[in-house]
Amino acid sequence: IWIAFLVAGVAALLTEAGCRVVTAVTTGPADHLHQMPCDEVIVGDFEDAEDRARDAGAELLVASSHGAATAQRLGIPLLRLGFPVVDRLGAQHLTSVGYRGSLRLLFAVANELLAVPDPAPTRPMPTTTRPTSSPTRPTPTTTPWERPC
Repeated sequence: IWIAFLVAGVAALLTEAGCRVVTAVTTGPADHLHQMPCDEVIVGDFEDAEDRARDAGAELLVASSHGAATAQRLGIPLLRLGFPVVDRLGAQHLTSVGYRGSLRLLFAVANELLAVPDPAPTRPMPTTTRPTSSPTRPTPTTTPWERPC
């Protein structure tokens, strides 16, 4: 039953941070599951999670190390959380409750999403440069965060 509480807490935190939790999968029933801020909550296993995540277009999988193969097949990052986390050193020592744990989790989510390469732009980037008043002055370049969306 502790897994259901972990799933509920993580779903609430991510939703409050602006994420949309498309599917929550837990291994056992619990009274509070119907209150979770998710599009869908089911009792199931990794096969159910993979099917639902693929159908919903999930961009991140939150699971134990057992979710690595699922995340790889889906082509999305895996945020390792819960038990067991056997493929990361020191995972059992990371704070996961309270203010520090919540902050660590939010940073971990952001870092997993930032590690995904940017998809190809849907429209071409502008190729023209702005005219300058002096021909010897180079045209300013834009940094990645200054590009138009």
